[in-house]
Amino acid sequence: MDQDFLVLPDPIFWQVVSTLVYEKIMKFVQGLPMTSRTQTVQSPSKVGLFYKQILETPLNYGSLQRWSCGKSTLIRQVAFGKRCILSMRGMIVPDASLRPNQIQLPAHVVKKFNIHNQWIILNRMPSLQPGNFIALKVHSPGWEYDCFGIPLEVVQAMNADFDGDECNLYLVPNALSQAECAFILNPESQLGCFVMQGLKLTSTQDMLVVYFAKFNDIHFLPYKQSDLSKTFQVLYDCYGSQQAFEYIDQLRQFYLEVLQRQMCFALTL
Repeated sequence: MDQDFLVLPDPIFWQVVSTLVYEKIMKFVQGLPMTSRTQTVQSPSKVGLFYKQILETPLNYGSLQRWSCGKSTLIRQVAFGKRCILSMRGMIVPDASLRPNQIQLPAHVVKKFNIHNQWIILNRMPSLQPGNFIALKVHSPGWEYDCFGIPLEVVQAMNADFDGDECNLYLVPNALSQAECAFILNPESQLGCFVMQGLKLTSTQDMLVVYFAKFNDIHFLPYKQSDLSKTFQVLYDCYGSQQAFEYIDQLRQFYLEVLQRQMCFALTL
C-alpha cells in the first residue's frame, strides 16, 4: 500500500495543533477533500494561505518561521559554527600582510590539526548567501594570537568589520573538499559571485587613499579609472579571475609600500 509522509526534522516540536494543520495541508496538496464532512476540494489559489499557515502554526518553540527567518533563529543560533565536528568560531582582526586568499590562525591550532597551507571555509554569521562563504589558505606556521587574521579585501563581501565580529571556520581535510575549495570558493579561481552580482574582493580604506594620491604612479594596472571598484570589475571582465586577483594583490603590496615608506595616513574613527 502506497503511503505519503510529511517528514519533520525533530519530533520534539510536534503538538496537536500543528499536526492537524499539516494533515489538512497534505490533503490539499494531494487534491483530496480536507475534511470528512464535505467532498469539496480547495482551489489552487489557496496555496498562499496554506503556506502562511505552515509558517505561523505555533510549535513548542515558536514556529517554522521563527526557526528559519531573521538573524536570531534557532537554526542560526545552534546549527552553524557550534557543536559541529572540525569547526571553530573566533574573533576576526585585520592582517594586511596576507594575500587576499590567506588567513592567519593560532599556531597551536595549525599544529594540532596539521592544516599547514590547507584550505578552510570562512563565514560570518548571519550572512548565509553563497557569496558569504569563502575559502582561504592557512598561512603557515600560524601566529601567537587566539583570533583569526584575515585580509582586508574580503571584509565587505562578508558584511564584517573589526569591532569584535566573530566568524565561523570549517576545516575540510578531505582531498576532494580541498580541491573544491581551491577551484570554487577560492577568490583567485572564482573572483566573481553570480548570486551577489559583484566581486568577492573589494578595496580597503588605505588602498583608496594611496590609489588617489599616487594615481599617476600606478603603472602596473593595464586599466584604471577614478572609481576603483569599477576598475576591479573591468579587470575581472577583461582578464578573468586569476589575473584580476594578481592585479588586486599587486595594488595591496603597492599601498603597503607607500604607506610604510613614503607617506603616513591616519584615520580618526
